[in-house]
Amino acid sequence: MVIRTQKKGAGRVRGITFIMAFAFMLSCGTIARAEITLTDATGREVVLDQPARQIGINEADLILSLMLLSDDPVAPIAVWGSAQRLDPGIKAALQAKFPQIDRIPEAGSATPSDFSVEGVVAQAPDLYVIRIFDPMWEPVRKRLEAAGIPVIYLDSPDLPVTAPEDRVTFSLKLLGDAIGQGQRAQEYEEFIAPRYARVARLVADAPARPPVLVDGHATPDCCWVPGAGNRLGDLVDFAGGQIVGSELVSDYAGKIAAEHILAADPQVLIATGGPHLAASHGLVLGVGRDDASAQASLDSVLATGIRPELSAVREGRAHGILHLLTISPFEVLAVEAFARWIHPEAAGDIDPAETLAEMNRRFLPVPLEGTFWIDQQAAP
Repeated sequence: MVIRTQKKGAGRVRGITFIMAFAFMLSCGTIARAEITLTDATGREVVLDQPARQIGINEADLILSLMLLSDDPVAPIAVWGSAQRLDPGIKAALQAKFPQIDRIPEAGSATPSDFSVEGVVAQAPDLYVIRIFDPMWEPVRKRLEAAGIPVIYLDSPDLPVTAPEDRVTFSLKLLGDAIGQGQRAQEYEEFIAPRYARVARLVADAPARPPVLVDGHATPDCCWVPGAGNRLGDLVDFAGGQIVGSELVSDYAGKIAAEHILAADPQVLIATGGPHLAASHGLVLGVGRDDASAQASLDSVLATGIRPELSAVREGRAHGILHLLTISPFEVLAVEAFARWIHPEAAGDIDPAETLAEMNRRFLPVPLEGTFWIDQQAAP
């Protein structure tokens, strides 16, 4: 037997050297694989060393998107702005399961004019997320990036879209990729796309587009309607309605004269509302609200102003919906409800309640429970 010997410690040194070299190669490969390039709604490329673990959001409502992307939608939020805008019913439901929501620092804002860059920088998020591009945000973006915090815009008025769901799916996919949850965003896209397609197919053969009064943020002070480019109006248009008065509104939304509404004689009325209208005696419905209270609220609003004179109200074709549904990734529920109301013969079998039930079961860590849309009681 031949025994080979070596100097004491030589093998150990070579072993350590090999391990260190192997570890270095692995780490380099991991970094290369983890680096991601995002293209935001303005076409800007933003490079992250790895998916963001902690993000800042300029609007607390963006937690609705995180609810679709994460089993714990609170955990990724390092800082948020405009927390008072978060629907109180949704916040209460989140608090029950994720009490740490109350410890999220508030800094930043939904508007650039009162945005605290210093407050956001102090929380050191890996990424800052702004809901929608506006040129006024650019100085804020540049200051955040100068402090080492990359920024993405989830949406832009100039975002090229070819299908009505594109804004939802683009924004959700971008956010999902940014936090390493692109697959969940893709699954949600596959869930909603055929539902939009079904609405398009059913209303395509409708004989006419009935005039629809979109009574936004409905209170006794009637009536505020969406202008051109308003997402709410776009959804009603997609569902086969012709919006009364939209051509008269130069801004995102505006109040139109009662005489014009009466002359147009809308065949369908869709009022939007939410908890934010309680103090102004408006339409109140949403998370934690039962059908009876939502019905009473709708009936009360429909009894005010010129509304009782409209054919839509006299003949029982008035409805109410939570406004939040029309400006959130849950807008497919609004699309289905609108189609059912505007074209009951063609789309009457569409049931947004079934869609919501499946959404709760498959995607949401905290289910949406309450009354989110309501029909006028049958006319006498």
